[in-house]
Amino acid sequence: MCVQLVDSSSTFDTDSDIRTLRVNILEEYEGYIRKLAGKLIPQQVIRREVLDLELDDLVQTVLVKFWEALNKRHIDNYKSYLQRMVHNEAVNLLRKSRFNQPLDTDEEGEPYYGNVLVSQNEGTQDPLAILEEKESVSECIHRTVETVIAFPPLQRKAMLCLLKDRIACGSIISMLSN
Repeated sequence: MCVQLVDSSSTFDTDSDIRTLRVNILEEYEGYIRKLAGKLIPQQVIRREVLDLELDDLVQTVLVKFWEALNKRHIDNYKSYLQRMVHNEAVNLLRKSRFNQPLDTDEEGEPYYGNVLVSQNEGTQDPLAILEEKESVSECIHRTVETVIAFPPLQRKAMLCLLKDRIACGSIISMLSN
């Protein structure tokens, strides 16, 4: 296989020459990638403790993808190609880190609660309280059904008519929840 470089008059005849050229390109542009990544990573979103690690991971990912791209296709403008790659990887990093933010902690390492911005209302009720309320309503309905079944037929019919009327007007729900 014979490759002619666009910006050079040299011709490479072997795969090892091409590989060496690509390794040199990666080494040449690694600093450029790191500089771009440092500018594009949103430092206020990523924790300071892991910022350097995330930067290294981003640079490594871009280098691997750039190596694969060099093997697959001809790239005319390396800098433009790398800018887009670094930008895309920074966006991917932001998406990934959005859900991995730790809780703020105080001096003792305990979660910091600060001022509660939302007051307790029906929409923010404790899930355990909601479950217990549903279970108590269900238990009440079960006891009512057992009791009504034990009634004599005429009394059972009267009670069922009463319950039907109350369910229709919605008062049974308030009665059962009290």
